[in-house]
Parts: sequence; structure tokens; C-alpha cells
Amino acid sequence: MDWKRARSTEQIESRKQEILDAAYKLFEENEYNNITLNAIARELQISKPSIYRYFSSREEIFLDIYGQEYECFHKELIEALTKLSIHPIPMEVSTLWVKVYRNHPHLLKLMPFLGIALERNSSEPSLRSFKATNIDLQQRLAIQLTILYPNLTMQDGFYIQYYAFLTASSLWPLSNPTDTMHQVLSGFEHLNIDYSFNHVLSQGIEAHIKDFLNKRRKDA
Repeated sequence: MDWKRARSTEQIESRKQEILDAAYKLFEENEYNNITLNAIARELQISKPSIYRYFSSREEIFLDIYGQEYECFHKELIEALTKLSIHPIPMEVSTLWVKVYRNHPHLLKLMPFLGIALERNSSEPSLRSFKATNIDLQQRLAIQLTILYPNLTMQDGFYIQYYAFLTASSLWPLSNPTDTMHQVLSGFEHLNIDYSFNHVLSQGIEAHIKDFLNKRRKDA
């Protein structure tokens, strides 16, 4: 591939998107930990130093991918929530929330790495841009939650989605165990406890919505 140094803003953004597309392609068939800058460079048929002109690290590349996936997820969730009537039962919201999460498996795969790798190993300009965009998306979702539940505050809306994120990011790897772990867990099936992603996450989101609604009723 002819990768002469990009000069214009358009050329730079085009180069960055080519790198993101190559990383995304590898991510569709590999786990995050198994993807290296060398692998991305080979996919593009360029040198590894060429990537450093546009990204400071592998984590910064995947922070951008996470951001794109996160934006798609939020837009889909907000659009779905706008179709609900005022004061929906919390289970209706939580079930819908989980359904939208399941439509974005690449986001779910990256969520466990957000705080421990992607954000920690990205440059300050990338982090500032990422956080600004994400907080704006979270604010839009918080607004939609206050429309559905007028008693809730914006702060409640932020906390509900933060708790949903924490539950989903920790639950996703646990609900997709290795073959060895699956064999171990099969020995406890007599307990008849549903540890599936859909069930546990929907129960968690529902519980948090109910909790904040109860607090606001008590404050009224």
C-alpha cells in the first residue's frame, strides 16, 4: 500500500480510518488481547512506525473503535426509548436496554478493557475528545430517562446508565466462560440459578431504576 505522509486534515482522517478499519476487521475474528500493532500493520501492508504517526498505541486505536461503537449503541437505545410511553414499567426499559446491548457485541467485548487499558494507554488529546463525546451521549440518555420518568433527576439518569455499564462490562466475560470454566460450572447446575447475561443485566437495570424512583417518591 502506498502510504505517503498525509498532509491535509482530510488525508489524516482517511489514514486514521483505514487503521481503524483494519483493527476492526481483526477484532471480528480475534480477542482484543491477541491483536498487536504489528498485526494491524501487516493487515494494511505498512510498517509499524507508520501507525505511530496517527495513534500513540494499540489502546488508542481501540479507544476510537469503542467510541464509534458506543455512539451507535447510545443512538439506538435512545431511539428505542423514545417509542415508550411515559412511566413504563422498569422491566420494559431494562429488557429493551439489554436487547440493544446484544446488538453491539463488539462494544461488549471492549467494555471490560475500557478502564484498565484503553483509557490508561491513550494520549491526552484522544482522551479529551473521547470523554467529551461520551459525556454528551450520556447526557442525552439521561434526558430521555427523565422524560420517561419525570420524577428522576439528570444525576439519576447518569447513575443508572453508569451502573448498567458496570454490570454489563463485568458480566459479559463471566457469562461467556471458557470451555474449562463451562465444565466446572456445569457441576453446580442443580442450584438452578440463571447467571445468563440477559437475565442478570435486565434484573440489575430494573432494580436500579426502581431504587431511584423510590428515592424520589420519598423525597417528594
